[in-house]
Amino acid sequence: MNAVEQLLDSWKNGNGGVALIAGEAGQGKTFLLDTLAERLGEAAVRVECRAPIGSFNVASIQPLQPFGYALEQLYLAGGEAARKRLAVNVGMSLLSALPVVGDVIYAVKAVSQDLTEYRRETAAMQAKKQAAVDECIHALRVHAERQPTVLLVDDGHWSDAQSVDVLQRLMSGLQDTPLAIIWAVTPSLARQSNLALTSAMRDPDMASRTIHLAPFERSDLDALVARMEPSCKPTVAQLDILHERTAGNPGILREYLTWLRQAGHIADDGSIHAEALVHGGVHLGDHPATTMLVHEVGDDDATILSIAASEGREFTAWMMSQMLHTDVVTTIRTLRRLARQTGFIRSIGMRTRYGVRTTAYEFTQTFVWTYFQHVPEYEERRAIHHAMADVLMREQERTKLDEVRTQLAAFIAAHASEAEETDVADRMLEHSARSADQTGATAIAGLIRATMITSSEPLPEADMPSPHANPSGDAVGSAAPRSMTDVIRGICDDIVAGNIEAARNAVAAIISENTSTLTTSERVLLRCLGARAATERGAFAEATSLLDVAERDHHLTPRDRCLILNQRAVTDLHSGQAHRARTHLQEAGQLARSLSADVRLLTLGNVVLVLRATSDPDLERMSRLLRRSLQVASLPTLRADIGL
Repeated sequence: MNAVEQLLDSWKNGNGGVALIAGEAGQGKTFLLDTLAERLGEAAVRVECRAPIGSFNVASIQPLQPFGYALEQLYLAGGEAARKRLAVNVGMSLLSALPVVGDVIYAVKAVSQDLTEYRRETAAMQAKKQAAVDECIHALRVHAERQPTVLLVDDGHWSDAQSVDVLQRLMSGLQDTPLAIIWAVTPSLARQSNLALTSAMRDPDMASRTIHLAPFERSDLDALVARMEPSCKPTVAQLDILHERTAGNPGILREYLTWLRQAGHIADDGSIHAEALVHGGVHLGDHPATTMLVHEVGDDDATILSIAASEGREFTAWMMSQMLHTDVVTTIRTLRRLARQTGFIRSIGMRTRYGVRTTAYEFTQTFVWTYFQHVPEYEERRAIHHAMADVLMREQERTKLDEVRTQLAAFIAAHASEAEETDVADRMLEHSARSADQTGATAIAGLIRATMITSSEPLPEADMPSPHANPSGDAVGSAAPRSMTDVIRGICDDIVAGNIEAARNAVAAIISENTSTLTTSERVLLRCLGARAATERGAFAEATSLLDVAERDHHLTPRDRCLILNQRAVTDLHSGQAHRARTHLQEAGQLARSLSADVRLLTLGNVVLVLRATSDPDLERMSRLLRRSLQVASLPTLRADIGL
């Protein structure tokens, strides 16, 4: 493991890098990552790419999944609530919970902004916001510069194409950045399911950073047995048999030694009974110790483990409580008992899954997970997956966060596919494909549409704008439907460029044609932009009316309310009512304290503008605070726009 040690030595000196650990199942990849995690302590972030649900590879259609999990853990460690950051399994930007938020900041700019200067910067800023890979890399760098980090990724063969892109970009891009990434992969599984990673591993640069775990030699066997089962003292002939039957796979060797101990074949003096390995009838690939134990599990416990296995190799107390119709505490007690009695599962601590903070568990062995997946009969398996899809669909309807809805869509599609409900699966897959398009993951979107969606009929475009919406002035119906993100960005650009009437008409058309399909947050955002356009025209009554309608919308989130208050303040400032603007911003400031960084920056920027308009003595203090915040956020253009 000299290559790993060299990487860690370089990391300690402030220079990061990437290493791949390649080996087949049982070769010790997970053991190596666990050892490194224990050795590095808080500096290590340990994540796994989600294994498939049945035959459905969920990770492959979730852009940047392992990096999203890593950001999630980093922010939980920093004390930030899961619902207040982007890392809800989408690793795009530390500053925004929606790709369009940066545009909202610019859409409520100072009256005195230099539009020419802003137009010069728009193209670069837009390109950056659309490049999820760039944003992910930036997020990892920013955190590593604050806290040197070693990211340990297990089961990397299940990763998505966009994560592979990040990995390749970081191969030679971590000089002077204390971030090391150790990525474990099973080559045979990568060849079956991950074309992007397989291609990347052929690259000479990545090949030079790949550590191949080879089967252990016969000469290594004595030391391995002594470490795994110190009391065991096999004969030379028995060691020969063990080496032959395990084919040098340390995982299978551990299974044999565990089986020998549990079956009573190891005597008090450490010798192995003479007949134990002669007539055992087990061969390469068998799991003797586990096979003996799984048949001893009672029917009730086997049912619980089967439900858990249906959720995935990693499963959650929250989902299990939904499926068992018990409270979460009772469910955790049951899972703790099974972990203690069988050793088949273990807790991996608190995670955010499905937008819910919950205790997560994993099966300790792939064999056990696979075994309990197939314990239920055909009808039972379909019923289990149908019930899980139903639970997640209810959660999807309940949540107000677009990121969580997208995350849930992938899992609903997986369970619906296993339940043979192809219409539901296709609808959720189309949702995932559109989301991938919006985050720049065109390869993932293409994979979904080309190989996973089975329907030949056009799928509903529930969360897409009408094809007749025409914010950019193009001929109606002359182009394919644009995503809501692109439509909103177009409106923002029109406002900044002074095309106020075009922006006003676009907002009115989209709201009138898509009222029933827009989310609450989309309606609020559009009406705020409509109010901004009206304010630019001096139509203050129209702006106030739009904001009044937005405020009457049901299910407003604190974020929606804060955006409305900010736009009210901008309208008041333009109409010469600075005292009312201050009142609105005081309320917005209270809300923004518990919201994401982009909303806090938006509110603080407007506070500075109002203080400047009223020659308030507190202006300098607030300006200093905003300058520091913008420096941390790397937003020099916004600082220039506000006149700082």
